[in-house]
Amino acid sequence: MKSLTAFENSKALLQIFREQAPNAQINESYTRVRPILANVWPLEKQTRNSQLRHTGIGQRRLTTVTATDNQTQFNSYSRLLHHLRLREIPNCK
Repeated sequence: MKSLTAFENSKALLQIFREQAPNAQINESYTRVRPILANVWPLEKQTRNSQLRHTGIGQRRLTTVTATDNQTQFNSYSRLLHHLRLREIPNCK
């Protein structure tokens, strides 16, 4: 059931959670608040300069590749939500 993109895989995984654990609480706010979170927890960027890439049949060019990673941001946001949820539960402080 794996798809080509992480976005599609995440959607499929959420659907499986809904089917297998209908009483589970699923928070899908991350996508909506992600631009605001960048002010607190910036995305990690990694730039690779002068990487040889194939651009067509027999052609190669030097390019700069920048990749962003939101894992730290997502984990921090998830932990914040968990902490806030625990504060709502009596006798969990």
